[in-house]
Amino acid sequence: INVYYKGVMTDKQEKEMAPLIWRNIAADGFPDLGEVYRLNYGHLPAPEDVDVVTKVKSYLLKGMPSKSVSVKEEGGITISHAPPDLLITDLAHVSMPIVHIPYEPKGFVEWTRNETKVLWSKVFEWWHNDKRALEGHSFFSSDSIVTTTKYAALFLRHAVLPRMRTATDGEWKEILAFLEETRSHGVYLTMAWPYVLIHHPDDGPRVERVIIDDLSSDTEDAVGASAAAIRHWVHLASAELLKNPSKKAFDTLLHRVVFRRPAGVASCLRQMTLLLNEQPDFFSCLHVDLMISSLVPWTECLRLPIQGDRDGGFRELERPELRELLGNLASALGAWLGRKYPGRPEPGAIADLRRLFESDPLPEVRRSFDVQS
Repeated sequence: INVYYKGVMTDKQEKEMAPLIWRNIAADGFPDLGEVYRLNYGHLPAPEDVDVVTKVKSYLLKGMPSKSVSVKEEGGITISHAPPDLLITDLAHVSMPIVHIPYEPKGFVEWTRNETKVLWSKVFEWWHNDKRALEGHSFFSSDSIVTTTKYAALFLRHAVLPRMRTATDGEWKEILAFLEETRSHGVYLTMAWPYVLIHHPDDGPRVERVIIDDLSSDTEDAVGASAAAIRHWVHLASAELLKNPSKKAFDTLLHRVVFRRPAGVASCLRQMTLLLNEQPDFFSCLHVDLMISSLVPWTECLRLPIQGDRDGGFRELERPELRELLGNLASALGAWLGRKYPGRPEPGAIADLRRLFESDPLPEVRRSFDVQS
């Protein structure tokens, strides 16, 4: 299986591999290969008479999320220290997105509208139960519930929201209430908001307000989630499912990068670099010029070691990562200019940064101009 994943098998070898995988079947209907998780079989060869997608669908439709929060007889609640719920994480990973965003699970299952209603009702039931761990119980470990909630949002944007063309007003209210309620618990599922607009374009002002407000805040998680939401929005617009985000929404992200606002800045740099590489046609020369003009002050703010009391707003421990991300961004800007103006000399700010980072003591910084992600 590892050899298959490396992509070095011939077509004949892959065909011969399929019946070997499915030779011994366990009680759950999947191959009895203990080290291989069931849902991985959707990405592996299978005999022609084995419908893996139907098997996976049946397995997940029958399952129920496990609950981490239970009520004590004498009152109060008990919170188990369980890992993220497998049913919800499985749903997130197997569901095929309407548009594949790089570095997200590709999935291999397309759900029908009725199937997503069944599955979402299970997820929603889980949320109503387990959210109690987030309501004033910060001294408990609720990391697994936060993680599971983020996977629920991944399932939401991959499988549910793109298929809500015929949804009732009640169903929309339920979904939007979930997205709002999680925010009140400090869990920002902002990447799902642009997917609302596929079938609910009238909510554009509401979605834009959420993203701009978060990008204008100093809350690390909110800024990072909204920066990613802008990237998703541009991808959906490129697929002609939405209009592009407004100038105000994108400029809010752009200005966080250009003016080096500390909260969530690593996420903003990362999302901007990915967007430059993935959707170069979205950017104008003005966008690129602004970011290039910010490279020199960025470099000054990230010098190591810190000299005197000039900390530039960034702690010494976070500077190595930011230097690497800055190199990635400068490289993406150079690549954008190379495509737009082939043969034109590299701008001085990019060339100077490249030379500076080539001699950096940190290997990840030295490599940063060679990585386009």
